[in-house]
Amino acid sequence: TREQLYSRVYDVYHNLGRWLAEKDETHIERVYGELGRRRHHDHTPVSELLYVVILMKEHLAAYIRRIAAANSAVEMHQEAELNQLMGHFFDRALYHSDKGCEEADQPAAARG
Repeated sequence: TREQLYSRVYDVYHNLGRWLAEKDETHIERVYGELGRRRHHDHTPVSELLYVVILMKEHLAAYIRRIAAANSAVEMHQEAELNQLMGHFFDRALYHSDKGCEEADQPAAARG
């Protein structure tokens, strides 16, 4: 439903904000690993899961470009730094989502 979609997108952006503040890799691993396992159990193709994360990254980057009309070199540097950090977050989200999908097929003992 529309409400579920809104809630899921909000969660991703909320997690991004948290990660930008805390740089907590274990949080990304836990949240997105679980997301991958849930989507695997829902029989969602991993390609669709990864593509949704890519679309959210692109949408957020476009939004930042629209609102952050850099007026100085400092603002341009800050925007570039934010884009780099955002890229790291989404790359990790992609990795842990995919890893969660892979782990969903393994017995619990094999996961460690």
